[in-house]
Amino acid sequence: MAYATVDDLAKRLDQRIVQYLSDEFEFGVANSETLNSTLSGASSYIAAILPERFKEDTEFVKELELLKSMAMLYRRFGFFTEASVLESQIDNDIKLAISSSLESGRTEYNRDPKYYSEQPIVSKDEWRSSFGDD
Repeated sequence: MAYATVDDLAKRLDQRIVQYLSDEFEFGVANSETLNSTLSGASSYIAAILPERFKEDTEFVKELELLKSMAMLYRRFGFFTEASVLESQIDNDIKLAISSSLESGRTEYNRDPKYYSEQPIVSKDEWRSSFGDD
């Protein structure tokens, strides 16, 4: 599910830049099909790399989608340095989110969700004994 829209992208980048980076046919206007395709690809990318618990913050996800969309648009025309800077920013933003989550007392988080596990606060025996007839 995409959180960012073409309007959000147009507000973020200068209109001339959006037009230049998306106008494949040199008609002098931004190509909405290209922009929608870019936003869709960015949304899929962010959904794949972002840890699940951060997806609840829609503004954060939207920001990451906009950054990835801009990077994808820059790459289309060979602006690899600009794209790399934006992609590095995405990686740093995710690392900072995980780091701040750990500092706020959340359990340790492995970025690969297949291996994520939390240790219970009390053992099953302790839990059962708290209801016992002792």
